[in-house]
Amino acid sequence: MEKVVEGVYRLGSRWVNFYLVDDSGAITVVDAGLPGYIDQVHAALDALERKPSDVKAIVLTHTHTDHLGTLPALAEMSGAPVFVPGPEADILRGDRKPVPPKGVLRTMWRPHMWRFIAHAGANRGMSSVTYRDCTPYDEGVQLDVPGRLQPVATPGHSSGHMVLTMESSDLLFCGDALATFAVDSGKTGPMIHPFNEDRELAVRSLDALEPLRADVMLPGHGEPWQGSPGAAVAAARRRL
Repeated sequence: MEKVVEGVYRLGSRWVNFYLVDDSGAITVVDAGLPGYIDQVHAALDALERKPSDVKAIVLTHTHTDHLGTLPALAEMSGAPVFVPGPEADILRGDRKPVPPKGVLRTMWRPHMWRFIAHAGANRGMSSVTYRDCTPYDEGVQLDVPGRLQPVATPGHSSGHMVLTMESSDLLFCGDALATFAVDSGKTGPMIHPFNEDRELAVRSLDALEPLRADVMLPGHGEPWQGSPGAAVAAARRRL
């Protein structure tokens, strides 16, 4: 567990991140990592002297499998409601098949990509995850969860992808709308994710990120970005 700012903690690995928000003892989990990371949740709660019942919400930025892994176990042990972007609620419920991100096959020759696949496999992250009892959320409607997260639509990496601002701490949970680590190559620094359902739309969604207010951006892959979303977007555009 890595403390990002007071009350916000990063879990996961060098490959995949997810986060805990501790708001006066009430916990929101943002995204859910790989299934093998569930022990990290228990350890983090113990370190914070919190109980599973202190987890009051699980909020997803999107429904790709590397962001859903601990969800079933976490929801069962905590009883917390699960919030999912409205356009992807039917995917999480298992009523619609997800669209695989494009570009994976063309990178399979890279040793770094094989290391990522090996890590995902070792952490039981190669299977689909569904969860029926979820609550859809929409852009612009603040979530009544610890941390008071505000969703902003950033489709492209996935059809209903959302980023989440946390104004009280000047944080932006950017999911996979922006990465600082490329799982296929190991490159670092702000960039769009190497794999997207619609790359052109993912690039256009940088426009929605650019004006947001934050001092720290927390991606699904890579180190936190210290600086404004505008600066991160500018850096990402230079790499297109």
